[in-house]
Amino acid sequence: MVNILIAEDNLYYAKTLMDCVNTINNNIRICNIVIDGKELLDILNSCKNIDIILLDMNMPIYNGLQVLKKLSADAKAKYKKSFIVISGSKLINKIDPDNNNLIYNVLSKKMNLSDIANEINKLIEYKNNKNIHIIRQKVLDEISYLGYNTSYKGTKYLADAIQYTIIHNNMNLDNLNRDVYPFLAKKYEQSIHNIKCNINRANLYMYYNCNSDRLRKYFSYYDDEKPNTKTIIITIMHKII
Repeated sequence: MVNILIAEDNLYYAKTLMDCVNTINNNIRICNIVIDGKELLDILNSCKNIDIILLDMNMPIYNGLQVLKKLSADAKAKYKKSFIVISGSKLINKIDPDNNNLIYNVLSKKMNLSDIANEINKLIEYKNNKNIHIIRQKVLDEISYLGYNTSYKGTKYLADAIQYTIIHNNMNLDNLNRDVYPFLAKKYEQSIHNIKCNINRANLYMYYNCNSDRLRKYFSYYDDEKPNTKTIIITIMHKII
């Protein structure tokens, strides 16, 4: 889910932007609409779960430029390439997206709404691709820590299973045969049985090669015990997210 905040003091245009965003896809949510720069700063500096900000330049208390300058260091790190400026103000001429790592693009309110929707969608795709890359690296880091053999097919299948489950927010993971293995079987053109056997071999290698103390601590086990695939996926997921 991509959370979008609209910073716009003209409520009529804010409603127009909201309708525009809602035409893009079903995996987005307007999480807030703010009408002044101080309220926007308070929200962004608290580093809440916001992915994209649609920013007007002319707002009460602090304008768009002042908001960008007054963001905390943590907020500036969090919201890199997260702002799309949409404004009719001449202040947009003072913003160069190529030299400001907070700004993804600068748009005029005179633009066609379908073109604005297209630019927002491009940023959503950019964010999704970036998140997938980050998740993948975190999964690989956890797998390496446990001592999996990364040359095994089963290790690759397991990494894909964890990544797929995180992206689809399936935290309960009731049934691997129903919720995960069919995706892997289709992706790699293998049978579900083949996928499961390869993952099990990778898990067995990990179990015999991982330090027993590390294994017990990682999975919160009291005794030396081999974790099953479902336990491994859920445990790694919870350590990542």
